[in-house]
Amino acid sequence: MTNRLSPIEPPFEPEIDALLARYPRQDGYLLSLFRTFANSKRFLSRGVPNLLDKDSPLALRDREIVILRVTAHYDCEYEWGVHAAIFARVAKLTPEQVAATRRLVASAPVWSEREARLISAVDGFCHRGVLPDDELDAFTEDWSKAQQLEIIALCGTYHTISLVANAARLAPEPFAARFPPDSMIETISPTSMTVTATANRNVPNGSPTLWAITSAWWTEASTAPTSATASRLSPSGEPERAALSTAAAKAAAGAATLHRGRGACVELIPPT
Repeated sequence: MTNRLSPIEPPFEPEIDALLARYPRQDGYLLSLFRTFANSKRFLSRGVPNLLDKDSPLALRDREIVILRVTAHYDCEYEWGVHAAIFARVAKLTPEQVAATRRLVASAPVWSEREARLISAVDGFCHRGVLPDDELDAFTEDWSKAQQLEIIALCGTYHTISLVANAARLAPEPFAARFPPDSMIETISPTSMTVTATANRNVPNGSPTLWAITSAWWTEASTAPTSATASRLSPSGEPERAALSTAAAKAAAGAATLHRGRGACVELIPPT
């Protein structure tokens, strides 16, 4: 697989070396991500903008919340870990808040109301590419026009970075933080009407499952008890039904815990 993306190693071509000189280093070390960019001179010079400059209209804390949430959404432990290690402390993010960027529900008690709305907006941009009217109203009230554009640019930039790092299967940097062990697990109340997800079998870690599970955040509430079933794609691509006994038992007791999984979907359905 000679075309598999991977970091290039020195010595670099003079033009590549000159372009890499513009990139920041961590204690003199050039990140493997940047050396992966260097497989293309065009990408290295134009692929992603530098949005970490001091002229950003966003406070450092807000910028880092966006970056951590975007990279967490795209399951990019590499870039999430770099930012958690380098910027979290200076951004005054607590370990609990850093870990919470990997939780499904934005309204964790560690966030202010404004920060929770910011995370929900980032989720909306990442999941659907559009915000519902009420969320858009809150977004435009919380942020100036320049800040709105900066948040959207961060979502796009760190989406690209996440895809590159994941495609190259970049190992975490030695200094980087790692995802918390219970990340992307959330307890959802059985009052949610329906939660449904079908993961694309060729997507690593079943990423679309996250998008569909989060639809529970906007579904109509019901006070009826729920049952739980799981669907898994068969080799032919057709969904196969199977009882999710553990989740079903928890749902009957009042809650169901949903875990991200490869090719899986979960539904919480009120009985008829």
